[in-house]
Amino acid sequence: MIPHQSFGVAERIGRTFSLQPIDGIFGMAWPKIASDNIEPPLQRILRKFGEPMFTVWMSRSADIALGGVGGVVTYGGFDSVHCSANISWVNLTAQTFWQFSIQGYSLGNVSSAVEQQAISDTGTSWIGGPRKDIDRMLTALNASFSSRFHVHTLDCSRRFDAPDLVFKIDSQLYAIPSYEYILNARLEDDRCMVTLFVKDDFDDDVPRWTFGDTFIRTYCNVYDFGGSRIGFSKAKHNNDVVHRKYS
Repeated sequence: MIPHQSFGVAERIGRTFSLQPIDGIFGMAWPKIASDNIEPPLQRILRKFGEPMFTVWMSRSADIALGGVGGVVTYGGFDSVHCSANISWVNLTAQTFWQFSIQGYSLGNVSSAVEQQAISDTGTSWIGGPRKDIDRMLTALNASFSSRFHVHTLDCSRRFDAPDLVFKIDSQLYAIPSYEYILNARLEDDRCMVTLFVKDDFDDDVPRWTFGDTFIRTYCNVYDFGGSRIGFSKAKHNNDVVHRKYS
């Protein structure tokens, strides 16, 4: 219970809420971007705990709509049950969203060493980036666009032998296995979808990359308000789930 919490009432509801089994969005970013300088519920919740941080672990389960556990949020500390003990901390570059610098990426025979800004966003399902970079990745995978489903796909036989998608963050390399960024959504003709999308809606001061659930399934994200930093820790999963749920 959060007594005397201020909140807003929506005058118009976006189409997203009619398409998804959700009733709203719980903001978990910094107070600086809150409307009307209202203290967000998350800050008030964290004051009840020992540390001003929270950890997000995301499951590989594909049965969320049927009542499966989609993940765990640990308020006030680190999730040692679902996340490995080794945490790599990265200082934030802004106290708005959970924003940090990346120093490049690689996927197969394509790579970049250009420093760009990124955010961690639990509300984004995939990994988004600049058109030039995402197009290079999709070309390297030989992925094709499905006009029916509006996603890029490739043969599901590639799920376990495509190259890792690797990002360099604060001199550390973070590899995302192909079975995490290529998912079997039962589309058609044994095609699997590539969970990458183009971000075209940014101004010069908006981060170019969004690391959503595709990244967070692989690495627990530890959001530390007190230290103005974000931590990445290898997520623990039952390996059988990859084959049982996603194959």
